[in-house]
Amino acid sequence: DIVGSRGALPKLLLKKWNVTICIGAVFIRSNKRTEQFWEAMTKSQLRRTEYANDQIRLNYGLDMLNVRWSGRDYIHDENGSEALGRCYNGLSVTVLPYGVICRYNCSPQHRNGYYIWH
Repeated sequence: DIVGSRGALPKLLLKKWNVTICIGAVFIRSNKRTEQFWEAMTKSQLRRTEYANDQIRLNYGLDMLNVRWSGRDYIHDENGSEALGRCYNGLSVTVLPYGVICRYNCSPQHRNGYYIWH
């Protein structure tokens, strides 16, 4: 239902999950589950210490839907593998590995294997 790149915000959820999703490169399918997600995202309560941007709201929306992450290894590091999440309403979330979406070192010399530059 939701596919996106790895993020680093919000810090609180990164610490809780070891992964967050970045909204800079994201695909969201239109269906009943994602309608519930949009509702949760708009209602998400933000900590006063965090700036309210789209990435923070997206991740707090997933937290409100009680996302649970699985996968072989979804630790947030420079190699960052794929992370798979599932919410109580059946919403599926995939965070793609760094090798699929180039984020920090995008250059023609490093483009082999990347599908998306973000």
